[in-house]
Amino acid sequence: MKLSEVIETNEEKGKPIVFVDMDGVLADFFGAWAQLDGKDHYKDIDNKEAKLHLVKEHPNFWIELPILPNAGKLMGFIKKNFGHYNICSSPLAGDPQCEPQKRLWIKKHLTAFPPDNIIITENKSAYATQADGSPNILIDDWGKNIAAWNSAGGIAIKHKDHKLDRTLKELNEIIILRK
Repeated sequence: MKLSEVIETNEEKGKPIVFVDMDGVLADFFGAWAQLDGKDHYKDIDNKEAKLHLVKEHPNFWIELPILPNAGKLMGFIKKNFGHYNICSSPLAGDPQCEPQKRLWIKKHLTAFPPDNIIITENKSAYATQADGSPNILIDDWGKNIAAWNSAGGIAIKHKDHKLDRTLKELNEIIILRK
């Protein structure tokens, strides 16, 4: 999807569009990956690059990802305060199952509050601002994505499921500043 198409769906020009990452924000990618490797935590996985084959070889990995415990609270806050959002998730290179299964996961788990758009891209920062330069919001767990989004003029919030209160506080600050 092109940025112009996303912006056209934003009814209130100039207000930030919220983009939510999937893996590590809504879906427990890291826990599921660790489990495939017989580990308690993904940080215990040795040679992580090489161990991505476990994900790529699992026929239903993406569809079967568990939803993170605080995902519903995060989405409820977004619904109440922003009214809509987009998913902006990165594909796993070399995994042809990734994108279609992520779309099915979203369809399965986000039925109560579906996204306006599902964007699967390696270049999330392309969506950091609107055509008029207004910043958009990204909620993501990966520092590299946070830095790129901020560098491109957007507002990125580093999210960890167990630190939901921190994310909600930052979103509240954005709401207050935008009034």
